Amino acid sequence: MTAVLLLLIHVSPPNPFLAEARVHFQAQDFSKCLKRLEQASAWSSSVDEEAEVSLYRGLCRFGVGDERGAAGDFEHALRISPAIALPVWSSPRFRDAFAAARERVGPPVATSVLPVADPAPPTPPLVVATPVSATPRRIGLIPALVTGSVSAVALGVGIGCGIRARALEGESYRAIFESDARAAALGARDFATGANASYAVAAMTVLAAGILLVIELVGAR
Repeated sequence: MTAVLLLLIHVSPPNPFLAEARVHFQAQDFSKCLKRLEQASAWSSSVDEEAEVSLYRGLCRFGVGDERGAAGDFEHALRISPAIALPVWSSPRFRDAFAAARERVGPPVATSVLPVADPAPPTPPLVVATPVSATPRRIGLIPALVTGSVSAVALGVGIGCGIRARALEGESYRAIFESDARAAALGARDFATGANASYAVAAMTVLAAGILLVIELVGAR
């Protein structure tokens, strides 16, 4: 079991930008292909993927007329992987340029054909969606429950402050001395302010709990 886990840790996922570059090349959209290959170069790729990135960069540069840059990319790909080969549906002009680069670098140890997503160029060109990340992690019910509990506590405090404010208001009316009436009125005002603040906190936390609950229910589908 430990050996399997270690193997999974060291295996990097396939380069998604390289896959998109292949599709753009098949559609003969060389400019978009080169942009995806720039992103593919920054990805943590395997040796075979690095060689393929250089190969497709050479093909796209040749397609836009940069034959000198294409020759350098072809030679770099062959040095990384001497057995690398063009896609089976490549045109003769690509094959001639690649063959010249192979002669400069030297013969391959073994011949192979690159796997391609689609053996024939699509008609019309494919529209490639932007790569999406993995499925977002669910937040769980705990944040919603905690927020709901805070709302309940705030509501209870607000009710208690409201009851106390009404009681002090009544005492201010029944007080014999003006100083006692003023003190009771001030106390009633303070408790009323606390009650309003508690109600506001309860309302905001109820709203937050509802949003968190909706997010969790949508993510569970």
